[in-house]
Amino acid sequence: MLLVQPVWARWQNRIQPLQIGRMHVICMVGLLFISVASLAQNQPGSGQKTGTQRPDTNQVNELNRLARIYQWKAPEKSKDYAREAYLLATRINYAKGASYALWKLGSLHELQGNYNKALYYFLESIRVHPPQENTTAKAHAFGSIANLYTSLGQYKQAETYLTESFSIFKNLSHPLGIAISHRRLGFLHFNQNQLQQGMQHFLRSLTLMQELQDTVGIGYARASMGQVYFQEKKYTQALEEYTQAVTLQEKTENFAEKAYLLIYIGKIYTQTGEYAKAIESCTQALTLAKELNFKPALQESYKSLAAIYKAQGNLKQALYCYDQFLVLHNELLSDETMENIADLQIQYQTFEKEQEIELLKKEKEIQSLKITESTHIVYFFAAILLLLLVVCGLLYSRITLKKKANLILRTQNEAIGYQKNKIEQQNKLLKEANKVIEDQNQLLELDKIELEEKVKEKTMALMEAYTHLLQATEEMDILVYKSSHDLRGPLATILGLCNIAFIDVKEKTALTYFNLLAKNATRMDALLHRLLKVNHVKHAEIHSTLLQPTQLISDAIAAVATTDGYAAMQFYIESEPELNLYSDPDLVKTVLENLLQNSIHYRSLTVDNPPSVWLKAERYGNAVRFMISDNGIGIEKEYVSKLFTLFSKVSSRSQGSGLGLYIAKAAVSRVQGSIRYCSELTEATTFEVIIPNLNNKPVFHPLPMKKEISIYNS
Repeated sequence: MLLVQPVWARWQNRIQPLQIGRMHVICMVGLLFISVASLAQNQPGSGQKTGTQRPDTNQVNELNRLARIYQWKAPEKSKDYAREAYLLATRINYAKGASYALWKLGSLHELQGNYNKALYYFLESIRVHPPQENTTAKAHAFGSIANLYTSLGQYKQAETYLTESFSIFKNLSHPLGIAISHRRLGFLHFNQNQLQQGMQHFLRSLTLMQELQDTVGIGYARASMGQVYFQEKKYTQALEEYTQAVTLQEKTENFAEKAYLLIYIGKIYTQTGEYAKAIESCTQALTLAKELNFKPALQESYKSLAAIYKAQGNLKQALYCYDQFLVLHNELLSDETMENIADLQIQYQTFEKEQEIELLKKEKEIQSLKITESTHIVYFFAAILLLLLVVCGLLYSRITLKKKANLILRTQNEAIGYQKNKIEQQNKLLKEANKVIEDQNQLLELDKIELEEKVKEKTMALMEAYTHLLQATEEMDILVYKSSHDLRGPLATILGLCNIAFIDVKEKTALTYFNLLAKNATRMDALLHRLLKVNHVKHAEIHSTLLQPTQLISDAIAAVATTDGYAAMQFYIESEPELNLYSDPDLVKTVLENLLQNSIHYRSLTVDNPPSVWLKAERYGNAVRFMISDNGIGIEKEYVSKLFTLFSKVSSRSQGSGLGLYIAKAAVSRVQGSIRYCSELTEATTFEVIIPNLNNKPVFHPLPMKKEISIYNS
């Protein structure tokens, strides 16, 4: 055919300007013989067969394979491989390899939120693909375009491309492509709130992926099913699916999908009120998205964190996260991006029509050449007689094709004009929408300024109230300290006089009065001592030293030896050996002393239940936990909420000031620890005290050892 084309071109150029005479007919006959001979030489089957793939095509396929491997864990590296594959495929005219490389570039840009670039590469992938061949690369490109339009909410266009993709995979009997298409169909139904239809496609996709043992596909299917369960508020089932999907995606290093799964898990924890877990999960997703530059995942992370912080009441963090979400949202789905996507779609539709016209022309030309070749071969011996008829037929065919082409071009121009008018109308609507948005933004800016002014006023008022409160608290502490200190002198004098009276006075009534006076003075002195202790606990400087919990407990027991009722008590101490702690010794000892005094005051008075106290010290992370239990009278439920308040008394047997547990609570707070009551009325009274290690050094011996148990008998 390479020899026929120039011959026919010269023949057609000569026949147009000249009138056909006898000599010209003879020349045409000679040309006809040459043409027929050329046709005979170039019949189908006479040429050489194409050979096997060149090494260059194998290199393109290998580059595309590397781009697929690195697309989730190193997207920029994957882009480099895809670009290199495209350039090499273009240089050697390997259309299928170039089409696959362009599709992979589009997929990477879609992951990073560059939707207009993604659509451009997807459409380019279809454009460079051989038009009359259906391959997996072409089907994937159609499916990716459908997925992109689904994400943008353009479901009608998404359904069109997805139908084409599914049809190609079915015709190719490609099970993986069919499984992927089911998942994409499920995603389309899910986004239109058709949950049952979506779940059916997800289940079908999962079954096919399990048959293929495709780990990535199974992970995607389970993640999709988790989304349906989440929408149906079946949070336990959703969490189970998401957790399995995370495990599968970690195996394949699909960090992009892992980021989205962490966001979905965070949403579940938000719904169940587990805000700490929700923040941790979404923060991990945020870190992954930043590392891989996956802007859609980054946007969704900030949106979820804003919801969590808002639910917690942390409005400052919620506002910051929401601002970051808006910045990314406006960047990913800006008006310019949507206009570019619309322009690309129109360009592709125009390309499709031009391609259809070109195919129609080629089919007509091929058909005409076949008819011409057949005619020349069949009527070889009658070629001279039919030469004029053949020439007329060719001219008529050319004119007919030209008319048809002109008709198609007119139709195409009308379609382009219609699209142009439609775009102009859309631009007009967009301008009006932009104007409305600008007006709303101005109103929001005014509201923002007004809100900021109110916040400033409230902040100033709160700061002023806080300053007054600090001043009042400081004055109250000074008053309590001075009053307690000044009153102890007169009380000491009264007690001294009472002691002298006990020696000198013999009259019983007077001794009774002096005894009552001494008793009340002693109680008053104890109360003042407790008030001074409160002041000391609140304002004492923290001195962190190395402490041994066992020794602290022993010192505390010795310190309460003068307490009324101590002689009847029995103390049991259990502690891990070599257990050390860095904290303030006075404050920790104060906590233990007050809890022991509390146990002695409210001890058991029955014969069959001897009063006892159990003290236990053990490692608790990088802290030490003390458990103090007694078998006393217990605490009524109605008093539990008031245990650690000032001057709180929880029993009619109480003879103290009601400051013991308050002082213990204050001392624990000073060393950054915690204390809580953890028992019922019918059980032993138990307090848990956790003292953190202030120097962040190990709090126990590194080798496992047996616990030591000591018993103190008073």
